[in-house]
Amino acid sequence: MDILKGEGGVERARGLIAKAPVWDHSEADQNPIRDGVVLAADVEPKEVTWSWFPYLPRRFVTMIYGDGDVRKSWLAMAIAAGVTRGGKVTPWDERDRAPARVLYFSGEDDIEFALVHKARGTEAELLRPGD
Repeated sequence: MDILKGEGGVERARGLIAKAPVWDHSEADQNPIRDGVVLAADVEPKEVTWSWFPYLPRRFVTMIYGDGDVRKSWLAMAIAAGVTRGGKVTPWDERDRAPARVLYFSGEDDIEFALVHKARGTEAELLRPGD
């Protein structure tokens, strides 16, 4: 649903923004990497954790691209649904995982006509903010 469509849409959007929690960026402010030039010797390296090694790293944005009509959005939704349900997300998973939330962006599909149908068809656990 596009909250800006219809009567009072802009006011509804402003109300949602006003109710949104304030981001606590105190930890981000202490990150020397965001302050400018950093010596590699001063950076503590971290290991990447994977949802699906070596294709889908956890906590990173992942894009799926390719020719049209090859089921890219279905694949993305099926993976997202598996993450929301927990267990083995792909047939290649070696262990079960706890259910987790997914933030799904789409630049093409309409939510009412495509995305919700795909989410329900892949048995995703649909949540509302605050659930």
